[in-house]
Amino acid sequence: YAKALLNAVPVISGRQTLRAIPGAPPEISAPFTGCSFYPRCPIHIDKCLKGEPLLRSIKTGHSVRCIRVKKP
Repeated sequence: YAKALLNAVPVISGRQTLRAIPGAPPEISAPFTGCSFYPRCPIHIDKCLKGEPLLRSIKTGHSVRCIRVKKP
């Protein structure tokens, strides 16, 4: 999801085709269990729906809330 988000940032120095992130964020009014990025994440798995991922430090100054990310 982070890669797709960074790819969606326009480049000021020239023309480019913007790449949209498919899907939509979850509705605020609807109860949702799991990772809030699940509907828009290209690498989600069923386990992502089990609960909100814990915040994990992957290196100094960098933390993630994703069960799919491994420490370097």
